[in-house]
Amino acid sequence: MEPTNKKEAPRHKSRPYPIVAIGASAGGMEAITELLTHLPPHTGMAYMYLQHMDRDYKSNLTAILSRSTKMKVLQAKNLMKIEPDCLFVLPPGKDMQVVDGVVKVTARPQNNHVHLPIDYFFTS
Repeated sequence: MEPTNKKEAPRHKSRPYPIVAIGASAGGMEAITELLTHLPPHTGMAYMYLQHMDRDYKSNLTAILSRSTKMKVLQAKNLMKIEPDCLFVLPPGKDMQVVDGVVKVTARPQNNHVHLPIDYFFTS
């Protein structure tokens, strides 16, 4: 007979988990809000949200998305550790990559070329 107070195996912090990247244009707000409303807060996955916006746009995206989920919603910062059950949001005027389990945030290039932050992220 097994004891009733059997201890749960300790979770290992280095356990691998999926990273889900979601890219959208400014018109994607309704879709991401709908997704977050129906997504359980504890999926064991990390979420990266990249919305294409003007470099100088003052964004309240992190606060707005926080209202649609119980998951932790964070504006990504350079060298921030990626953790499951969190949504990391691309800051305005920046590019973002995943490198060795952390977010790498860099200034958006100052050139006049078409800026493709979602494509840049997906190549990381």
